[in-house]
Formats: sequence, structure tokens, C-alpha cells
Amino acid sequence: MGQQEHSMKTVILISVMWMKKWDLLLIYYSYKGKVEDEDWTAPKRIEIVNDVFSSLEKERLKGSKFTILLYIDSNSGQVSEVEFQFSSFWPCATIPLSVYRKIETELKKNIWFTPTAEGKN
Repeated sequence: MGQQEHSMKTVILISVMWMKKWDLLLIYYSYKGKVEDEDWTAPKRIEIVNDVFSSLEKERLKGSKFTILLYIDSNSGQVSEVEFQFSSFWPCATIPLSVYRKIETELKKNIWFTPTAEGKN
């Protein structure tokens, strides 16, 4: 499905994440007004990512940066797709795909948003 098709069906929320020391930090951007303001998803997303990476993987990723795009169903607010972005020469590329699949599964299962009237259009 192309980007144009996504924009008609979903709100795109961009989470830029990077490892610094042993903690996962998160910066959260959304299209203002498309979803209701809330304060529980950011810490929950951090928890999900931290829980999935092993201690060795976290150490290997220290100093790395990657992006997770969450495609949100504009009717239900559920995460419909998850996209990971990072360069093939970064340490993130050495992590098994099963780890990213687990992050995707947990985000889809445990994260949701409440679309506003504007977000449902």
C-alpha cells in the first residue's frame, strides 16, 4: 500500500527513538489535532521497546538511532502498521528480525489512540 493510500485511511504518528547510555529515550510527534492529547502511550511505547531488546542488544545499540512509524487507523485509533527505519550500516541492522516483529506485535496489541473528529476525516 502506498503512502497516498495510507494518508487517506490513517493518521501517521512518528516516534524517533535512540539509545543513550542504558535507557531508551523517545521523542513523540503527531499531527496536531488528529488524535486526542494523552499521556500514557509514550511511556508504554518506551516500556515495550525496552522489554523486547535483550541486555546485550541494548548494549550493542547504545548510541544508535532509529525511527518507528506507527500507522493509526483513523476510525478505531488502533495501530494498523508499524514501520522501522534505520540505515543498513547501523547496529540496528544486526538485530534479528524477530525482535522487530515482537516490537510490532506488542505495539499493535497495547497501543491505541482516540482520533478526533478532524482525525476521522
